[in-house]
Amino acid sequence: MKTSVMLATVTALVSVWFVGALGTIIYVPGDYPTIQQGINAASSGDTVLVAKNEASPDSVFGILVDLDNADFQIPNNGCAIEVTRVESQQTGFIDPSEYDWFSEPGYCAIHFWTFAYDQHLLDVWYTYITTYAERLTIPVSILLVGEDPERTVVWGGNEQPIVNVTADAVTIRGFTLWEANGWDDVAGIYIDRCEDVVVERNLMGGLNAWGHTIGVRVVGSANCAVLNNTIYDINSWGDGVGVRCDSSSGTVIKNNIFDQIMCWGGHYAIYNNNSSPIASYNCSHECTYYGLSPGPGDISADPMFVNPGYSFGPGSDYNLLEGSPCIDAGDPASSVPFGGGCTVDMGALEFMWPISLRLVPDTTVVSRGDTLELTATVQNTTGSPVPLDGWTEVTLPNGNPYAGNPVVGPVSFVLNPGQGVTRHIAHRVPLNAPLGTYVYVGKVGTYPGQVEVECEFEFSVVAAGR
Repeated sequence: MKTSVMLATVTALVSVWFVGALGTIIYVPGDYPTIQQGINAASSGDTVLVAKNEASPDSVFGILVDLDNADFQIPNNGCAIEVTRVESQQTGFIDPSEYDWFSEPGYCAIHFWTFAYDQHLLDVWYTYITTYAERLTIPVSILLVGEDPERTVVWGGNEQPIVNVTADAVTIRGFTLWEANGWDDVAGIYIDRCEDVVVERNLMGGLNAWGHTIGVRVVGSANCAVLNNTIYDINSWGDGVGVRCDSSSGTVIKNNIFDQIMCWGGHYAIYNNNSSPIASYNCSHECTYYGLSPGPGDISADPMFVNPGYSFGPGSDYNLLEGSPCIDAGDPASSVPFGGGCTVDMGALEFMWPISLRLVPDTTVVSRGDTLELTATVQNTTGSPVPLDGWTEVTLPNGNPYAGNPVVGPVSFVLNPGQGVTRHIAHRVPLNAPLGTYVYVGKVGTYPGQVEVECEFEFSVVAAGR
């Protein structure tokens, strides 16, 4: 793997999930059984931490299929169902590509592509997934955090919006917001005349309306941010929109993925209505912008999900495949989660490299005779200890390698499962160093020829006194 970033400024590495956690922490369902009860109990500055949904052990039931589809309903007390395996009593295991299925709390439908007009006795293995089946209103300045964005599922059903924000300084992070339906306009998150609201690291989809369908709608608000979300499967008889800004100012829309916005009207990743949204480093697939132009780093490409499935239901997988154009394609100044690459990805779910490396320079402009300082972090996200070598090299402004490479190492070390190591590195810049732009490269692997991961940044050497 190679990751690269041309850095002008770089923020320090921080935790993605718990930045800004202040006040009292309220646990759901530990302290309160529902998210809304936890919100109602919170005061300004508190954190409401929501546990991920739990899965039951596998169960199995039999059905008789005599046409090309079957619908079945299982009493499940508000749970969703994940179909884990299907077998025909006549032919044995059935490949998942031979069928499609959809689940919501209390109902599951499965459609087979190859059994037309033929009877088959099927065994279907499934598991229950608990969901928070509720519509949320946030009237107080809090940090609302889901434990795991793939498994902390809030199901809106026929109520919409799924989350209605009416307070300033609210952060919503780490959820799957799934399924909202309506006859008029539908929104997954509705931000109503607020300031400083942050929506980040959420999965959102399965939104359906006869009017317009919108993932995040920002109305009459100021200085809000929509960061690193995956918004997928928007269906509408009107316009389908990922993020819509109405009479709002300063909304930052960055590092998001917009895909499968399917409707009879317009297909828009971002919709500007009398507002001034600031868009950058977003991926839009088969959808466009309205009222603004793509910003720096914005791309139009297939994000390459592992298994997008249907309506963000259980069984879908919105992680990125290796080779996705969204990997390491986010804003270089954004924080990178543990296990990510040299630069943050687009979307809610960071691609996890087995071994990751980040270099964070204190500055990227250094005078002759001064010191170039940086912080290097190496992480092992695998389940086994890994022996490694680490070293760094410099490329001169003329493109040639520095004769004194490696400038650090090689240093041998072993990383245990889940372990990360951080080191501060300092280099004195010679008084006769050529002026211009250099490239600093960190490498981890087996020295000298086997490189598992590398990360680089540019820095400039200027005359003393500048």
